[in-house]
Amino acid sequence: MKTARMIAILSRLQARGTATARELAEAHEVSVRTIYRDIDALSVAGFPVYGDAGPGGGFRLLDVPSERHTGLLADEAEAMLLLGLSGPAAALGLGTMAGIARDKLLLRLSGPARTRAVRLAERFHLDTDDWYRSAAALPHLPQLARAILDTRPVTFAYRSWTRARSWRVDPLGIVLKGGRYYLVAAAGQGPTTFAVAAMSALAVSQESFDRPHDFDLAEWWAQSLREFEARLRPHACRVVLTPTGAARLAEAGHYAAEAVAAGRETPEGLVVALPYETPDQAARLLLSLGAECRVVGPREVRACMAALVQAIAAGLAD
Repeated sequence: MKTARMIAILSRLQARGTATARELAEAHEVSVRTIYRDIDALSVAGFPVYGDAGPGGGFRLLDVPSERHTGLLADEAEAMLLLGLSGPAAALGLGTMAGIARDKLLLRLSGPARTRAVRLAERFHLDTDDWYRSAAALPHLPQLARAILDTRPVTFAYRSWTRARSWRVDPLGIVLKGGRYYLVAAAGQGPTTFAVAAMSALAVSQESFDRPHDFDLAEWWAQSLREFEARLRPHACRVVLTPTGAARLAEAGHYAAEAVAAGRETPEGLVVALPYETPDQAARLLLSLGAECRVVGPREVRACMAALVQAIAAGLAD
């Protein structure tokens, strides 16, 4: 571990020019005293690490070898830097290693490729958490990620919205969607999705399993989302929208935006077939559009809207 840390310190100094003992200690999760010992060991080994005291000072590496060629084009180097997303990497227990890998990549770049890669790293920050929602504590996520990489089965307690039960599964991958982590695992008849936040009492088996060689996580997830949305909103409501109503409805979600985009222009307005889950859900959404929307059918949705309007009017009359 000490050797890997010392190599990482050299990589960071060569990639970034200078770094303070405090910065290095925080990056590698060790004490400042440990960093000083590492610097001393590097100097004894013949590496030209120099320290400047005072404000603006820090350690720097001189006489850096000039050979840095990687074969990466500038655009490819920029894309590689996006792999080190600090939030997800830390959540998966890979934060320190992601930082080291990022520094090593920068170390091997030169010229325009390095300039553009450093610029991207300094000027883009991706926050994957949703607005107005604090990130859930996921103490088992690093352990789960390790089990996926090592192809080891896991057991856990799981509480869904219907019941609680125990599972033993073969974990195939983790997906970060809308600020939430999901486990995709082989369970019974085929892959199943589990919300990591609903898992507890996770245990990793010492056995291993054979991962399906033809399983594509990204492809399976995309197909799963399409099937889920088809099951979630199996009905369609026919509505006529004003331009304002169309714009407001499109903000209700990508399913609504897709319905608006597929709408048909008529003299009366934009005719849209809006998918919905239940008549009550559709009625509440469409009532939020007010006079910018006219519901043609089905009858069940119109009846729900009428009942809601009557209830609102009764409340205002009190």
